[in-house]
Amino acid sequence: MSAASFRAPTRARDLAGFAFLYAILVSFFAFPRRQDIGPLAVILPLFCVLVAGLAIAIRSARLEVSQDGVRWGWDRLSFRVGLERFRLARIWPNAVAVVPRRGTPWVLVPRDWEPFDALRTAFVAAGLPLEEQPRPAPRRVRVQGYGWLLDVLVWLNVAVTTAMMLL
Repeated sequence: MSAASFRAPTRARDLAGFAFLYAILVSFFAFPRRQDIGPLAVILPLFCVLVAGLAIAIRSARLEVSQDGVRWGWDRLSFRVGLERFRLARIWPNAVAVVPRRGTPWVLVPRDWEPFDALRTAFVAAGLPLEEQPRPAPRRVRVQGYGWLLDVLVWLNVAVTTAMMLL
C-alpha cells in the first residue's frame, strides 16, 4: 500500500511564504547601517526572518500515513512513528486525535492538513483502530492543533516587521 500524503492548506503555505519574503525585504532595508546603533536594531530584523523561516519550514512539511506508521517531515528529514505505538485514532468531523499507547494524543485539524477528509480513510487503510465521534471535537481538543497558533505568530511577526520598518 502506498502512503496517503497530506500537506498544509494552500492558504497557510502562502501566508508563511508571504511573511518570509516580507521579513527578508523589510529587514534588508531596515537593517541599520550606522555604527551608533543598539543591539536590538541588529537582532530584531534577524529574529523576524528566523520566525518567518520557521513558519515556512513547518508549513512545507508533509504528513504521510501508511502501514509502516505516521511520518511527518520533508524529503530528507522526517520523523516516523510506527503504528504499533498507537492505540487508536479518535475521529471527529473536525479533528483527528492519534492516541499513543503512552503519552499525549497528536491532534490533527483541518487548518493544518489537506485533504482533511481523507485522513480517516488513510488511518483505516493503515489498519489503525478507529473510535468515531459523531459530534464536533471539543474546544480543548481543537486548540491542540498548532495551525491557529502558528498563523497568529506569523501575523504578529508581520506586525513587528512593519513596526521595525516604520521606526
